[in-house]
Amino acid sequence: MARANHETRLQCVVVKYLRTVLPVGSVVWAVPNGGKMSPAARMRQAAMGELPGVSDLMFITPTPMHAGRLHCIELKVRKDPLWGIKRTTYQTNEQKKFQRAIEEAGGRYAVARHTDDVKEILASWGIPTREKLPKGKAS
Repeated sequence: MARANHETRLQCVVVKYLRTVLPVGSVVWAVPNGGKMSPAARMRQAAMGELPGVSDLMFITPTPMHAGRLHCIELKVRKDPLWGIKRTTYQTNEQKKFQRAIEEAGGRYAVARHTDDVKEILASWGIPTREKLPKGKAS
Protein backbone atom coordinates (compact mmCIF):
# COMPACT_ATOMS: atom_id res chain seq x y z
CA MET A 1 0.00 0.00 0.00
CA ALA A 2 1.35 3.43 -0.89
CA ARG A 3 2.43 5.83 1.85
CA ALA A 4 -0.37 8.26 1.02
CA ASN A 5 -2.92 5.49 1.54
CA HIS A 6 -1.53 4.72 5.00
CA GLU A 7 -1.81 8.39 5.93
CA THR A 8 -5.33 8.48 4.48
CA ARG A 9 -6.38 5.51 6.62
CA LEU A 10 -4.80 7.11 9.69
CA GLN A 11 -6.61 10.37 8.96
CA CYS A 12 -9.99 8.62 8.71
CA VAL A 13 -9.43 6.93 12.08
CA VAL A 14 -8.28 10.15 13.74
CA VAL A 15 -11.24 12.16 12.37
CA LYS A 16 -13.66 9.58 13.74
CA TYR A 17 -11.85 9.60 17.09
CA LEU A 18 -11.84 13.40 17.37
CA ARG A 19 -15.52 13.69 16.40
CA THR A 20 -16.33 11.10 19.07
CA VAL A 21 -14.30 12.44 21.99
CA LEU A 22 -14.02 16.22 21.59
CA PRO A 23 -16.50 18.31 23.61
CA VAL A 24 -19.98 18.75 22.14
CA GLY A 25 -19.98 21.71 19.76
CA SER A 26 -16.43 21.12 18.51
CA VAL A 27 -15.86 21.33 14.77
CA VAL A 28 -13.29 19.08 13.07
CA TRP A 29 -12.37 19.47 9.41
CA ALA A 30 -9.79 18.62 6.79
CA VAL A 31 -8.58 20.63 3.82
CA PRO A 32 -7.93 18.36 0.83
CA ASN A 33 -4.75 20.11 -0.30
CA GLY A 34 -2.32 18.80 -2.87
CA GLY A 35 -2.70 15.67 -4.89
CA LYS A 36 -2.05 15.19 -8.56
CA MET A 37 -3.61 17.75 -10.88
CA SER A 38 -2.87 19.60 -14.08
CA PRO A 39 -0.91 22.86 -14.00
CA ALA A 40 -4.13 24.76 -14.86
CA ALA A 41 -6.00 23.09 -12.00
CA ARG A 42 -3.07 23.82 -9.63
CA MET A 43 -3.17 27.52 -10.63
CA ARG A 44 -6.94 27.61 -10.11
CA GLN A 45 -6.57 26.03 -6.65
CA ALA A 46 -3.88 28.57 -5.72
CA ALA A 47 -6.12 31.43 -6.90
CA MET A 48 -8.93 30.00 -4.76
CA GLY A 49 -6.70 30.14 -1.67
CA GLU A 50 -5.06 26.72 -1.47
CA LEU A 51 -2.05 27.04 0.79
CA PRO A 52 0.85 24.59 0.59
CA GLY A 53 1.66 22.89 3.89
CA VAL A 54 -1.77 23.24 5.52
CA SER A 55 -2.18 20.63 8.26
CA ASP A 56 -4.22 17.50 7.63
CA LEU A 57 -6.77 18.23 10.36
CA MET A 58 -7.98 21.31 12.15
CA PHE A 59 -10.51 21.85 14.88
CA ILE A 60 -12.02 24.36 17.22
CA THR A 61 -13.76 23.57 20.47
CA PRO A 62 -16.18 25.66 22.53
CA THR A 63 -14.58 24.95 25.92
CA PRO A 64 -13.88 28.24 27.74
CA MET A 65 -10.07 27.93 27.74
CA HIS A 66 -9.98 27.02 24.05
CA ALA A 67 -12.94 28.82 22.47
CA GLY A 68 -12.01 30.18 19.06
CA ARG A 69 -8.44 28.87 19.17
CA LEU A 70 -7.34 26.93 16.11
CA HIS A 71 -5.85 23.49 16.75
CA CYS A 72 -3.96 21.76 13.92
CA ILE A 73 -2.76 18.18 13.64
CA GLU A 74 -0.43 17.01 10.89
CA LEU A 75 -0.53 13.24 10.39
CA LYS A 76 2.53 11.24 9.44
CA VAL A 77 3.22 7.51 9.51
CA ARG A 78 6.04 5.64 11.18
CA LYS A 79 7.89 2.71 9.72
CA ASP A 80 6.03 -0.51 10.48
CA PRO A 81 6.90 -3.63 8.46
CA LEU A 82 3.89 -5.46 9.93
CA TRP A 83 1.58 -2.97 8.16
CA GLY A 84 3.76 -2.66 5.06
CA ILE A 85 4.91 0.88 5.92
CA LYS A 86 8.44 1.00 4.58
CA ARG A 87 9.58 4.32 6.02
CA THR A 88 8.71 7.01 8.50
CA THR A 89 7.38 10.22 6.96
CA TYR A 90 8.29 13.73 8.11
CA GLN A 91 7.00 17.29 7.69
CA THR A 92 7.84 19.10 4.47
CA ASN A 93 9.37 22.58 4.54
CA GLU A 94 5.94 24.01 3.61
CA GLN A 95 4.35 22.17 6.56
CA LYS A 96 7.02 23.53 8.93
CA LYS A 97 6.36 27.04 7.59
CA PHE A 98 2.60 26.59 8.16
CA GLN A 99 3.30 25.33 11.70
CA ARG A 100 5.33 28.46 12.50
CA ALA A 101 2.60 30.72 11.12
CA ILE A 102 -0.12 28.99 13.17
CA GLU A 103 1.91 29.09 16.38
CA GLU A 104 2.92 32.73 15.86
CA ALA A 105 -0.77 33.60 15.40
CA GLY A 106 -1.65 31.90 18.72
CA GLY A 107 -2.91 28.59 17.35
CA ARG A 108 -1.72 25.14 18.31
CA TYR A 109 -0.01 22.62 16.06
CA ALA A 110 1.26 19.08 16.58
CA VAL A 111 2.38 16.08 14.56
CA ALA A 112 0.80 12.68 15.26
CA ARG A 113 1.72 9.25 13.96
CA HIS A 114 -0.93 7.22 15.82
CA THR A 115 -4.22 7.72 17.64
CA ASP A 116 -2.32 7.37 20.94
CA ASP A 117 -0.31 10.44 19.89
CA VAL A 118 -3.57 12.34 19.36
CA LYS A 119 -4.75 11.39 22.86
CA GLU A 120 -1.47 12.68 24.30
CA ILE A 121 -1.70 15.89 22.25
CA LEU A 122 -5.24 16.62 23.50
CA ALA A 123 -4.11 16.01 27.08
CA SER A 124 -1.05 18.25 26.69
CA TRP A 125 -3.28 21.01 25.29
CA GLY A 126 -5.65 20.59 28.25
CA ILE A 127 -8.63 19.75 26.05
CA PRO A 128 -11.22 17.70 27.92
CA THR A 129 -12.59 14.66 26.11
CA ARG A 130 -15.71 12.54 26.30
CA GLU A 131 -13.65 9.36 26.05
CA LYS A 132 -14.90 6.56 28.22
CA LEU A 133 -12.19 4.58 29.95
CA PRO A 134 -12.55 0.83 30.39
CA LYS A 135 -13.90 -0.16 33.84
CA GLY A 136 -11.16 -0.24 36.44
CA LYS A 137 -8.89 2.21 34.58
CA ALA A 138 -8.14 5.62 36.03
CA SER A 139 -7.26 8.60 33.88
